[in-house]
Amino acid sequence: MPFPETKACLVCEGARLEAYGKYSVLGFYGIAPDVYIAIREFIQPITLCFFFVCGRGSGNFNVGARLIAPNGSIIEPPSVQASLDASIPLAFFIFTVQNALPGPGQYRVLLRANQEERYATTIECSHVTPEQMAHLRGP
Repeated sequence: MPFPETKACLVCEGARLEAYGKYSVLGFYGIAPDVYIAIREFIQPITLCFFFVCGRGSGNFNVGARLIAPNGSIIEPPSVQASLDASIPLAFFIFTVQNALPGPGQYRVLLRANQEERYATTIECSHVTPEQMAHLRGP
């Protein structure tokens, strides 16, 4: 069985494994490509977590992610070795980056297995002023 189909990419600030195989998602931005991230200062590091939800697969894979900026620069967290079992219906791959982003625009998000692109989506990062940021807060 090949590498599993990717069903979704959740974008958040972090994900934590809980009891019974559940995950807590922290600072949820959205499900790519419907993600808009407002950034006040691009020189400041931002934490982004990409939570890939995949289907059933089997085999051994070197799995990684890439975030490609509009200017072509690449941010690449460390890859992981995954041994997938076909009897398990879902596979989750979680990658976190903590970097300053080079500027506003559309970023490509890639999931790779054994150095091959297996899934691609996008997120939008925009510069906002402090006044605009105040309007983005919830009630």
